[in-house]
Amino acid sequence: MKVLILFVLALYPLIAESQEVSPGNASRLNSRPPRIPPPEVQRGERVAVTVLCGAVQVKFDAETESSAHIGETVIVRNPENGRRFIARVEEAGKVVVKK
Repeated sequence: MKVLILFVLALYPLIAESQEVSPGNASRLNSRPPRIPPPEVQRGERVAVTVLCGAVQVKFDAETESSAHIGETVIVRNPENGRRFIARVEEAGKVVVKK
């Protein structure tokens, strides 16, 4: 047992040196993660919905129930019957459903 304790004590300076923070590592350790921009479509926002089904195109306004960035999907509530559906965000304030 004494041999093990002596061995650990002998290696302690080497272990402590490997854990030191160099000036190059300090900025990486204290830096914040990159900032994510706010979503283009916010929850509760009125958006222009375009539904595409072949050559048929239907447009109406609806309210979103989730937030999303461009290219992501968002939950939208149908103003006529209250049902929810999923649409893809094309740009700020505009979503599209392709059937």
